Amino acid sequence: MADPKYPAVAERSRWQAVVEAVLVISDQGTVSDVETLYCESGRTRDIKLRWRWELEGPFCKEFRYAAEKAFSEYKFLKTPESLKGAERLANVGLAFRMLDLTGRTDHDENQQLLDLNKGQVRTLQKFFESEDWEGLREYALERRDESDVFEYYLGNAAWESGNKTAAIQHFSTFLREGGDRYWHFGTKAMVIAIDHFYEVGDDQQVVDLGNAFLLEEYLNTGNSVAKPLVAEALTKYAISLTLIDDQELAQSLYLLRAMENVGLYRGIPKELNEVIQTQRNHLESQIIAIGRSKVEQERTE
Repeated sequence: MADPKYPAVAERSRWQAVVEAVLVISDQGTVSDVETLYCESGRTRDIKLRWRWELEGPFCKEFRYAAEKAFSEYKFLKTPESLKGAERLANVGLAFRMLDLTGRTDHDENQQLLDLNKGQVRTLQKFFESEDWEGLREYALERRDESDVFEYYLGNAAWESGNKTAAIQHFSTFLREGGDRYWHFGTKAMVIAIDHFYEVGDDQQVVDLGNAFLLEEYLNTGNSVAKPLVAEALTKYAISLTLIDDQELAQSLYLLRAMENVGLYRGIPKELNEVIQTQRNHLESQIIAIGRSKVEQERTE
C-alpha cells in the first residue's frame, strides 16, 4: 500500500477526512481503475467520532485526489492462471488524520457528548449512577429533538429495563440518523441491533444498520464494548453481506480475512475464530467458482 500525501491546504486548515473507494485490479496485480465511493471530512478532534462531519465536505476534492493517487499505486497478488480475465475488485479506505488532533476521546464515553452542555451530561451521569432507567427514559424523551444522542439514551433505558423490543427500535432509529458517528454509542447500538436482525433473518437490516469501518476500528482500538461482542457483530455483518439480494462477496471476504488476522490477539474467542475461518474458506471457494464460471462463459462467447 502507498501512503497518501496529506493535502497541504486541508492540513493548514486542520481538516481531516475518510475516503472509501473500489479498485479494479488487473491480472498483473496493478490497479487499472479507481472509483471513489465517497469522502467525508470534518474537524472533530478524534477521527473515530466524526461528529458533524460532512459527506463531500470541505477539501474533499483535495482528499479524493490524494487518496486516488495513493490507491493507484497499490499492488496486489497476480491473478491465478485459472482465473485470468475475471473481474477483480477491492473495497479500500483511507483515513487522513492529524496526529496532534487525536485527543483521548476513545477512553471516555462522555467525551462523545459534544452537542450537550455540562449540566445535561451531569444529569445523565446521575441517572446511570442511580440506575434510574425510568427517569432516564423520561429525561431523554423530553429532549429527543435536541440531539440524536437522546435517541440512544432512550434505547439504553429500554435495554436496561429489559424492554428489548423498544430498545431495538430506538437503537435502529439512532443508527439511521447517523448514530455510527458516535464511537462507543454507535458500536453498542450496532452490536445489539445486528444481533437482533441477524437472528430473525433480516440480513438487509443488518447491512443497512451496520458500519464495517466503525466495527473494525473498534475491534482494534475500542475499550468500552466487549471485544467478543464486536467481533461477533462484525462476523454477522460479513455473513449478511453474502445473503442480501445485491451480494457483496468481496467486502465480506475482506472483513473475514481481516478478523482472522486479528484473531485471538483482539479478544476473539476460539469458537468464533473457527466460525470466521470456516466462513472465509467457504466464501473463497464460492468466489473462485464464480470466477471460473465467468471465464468459461467468456471463452464460450
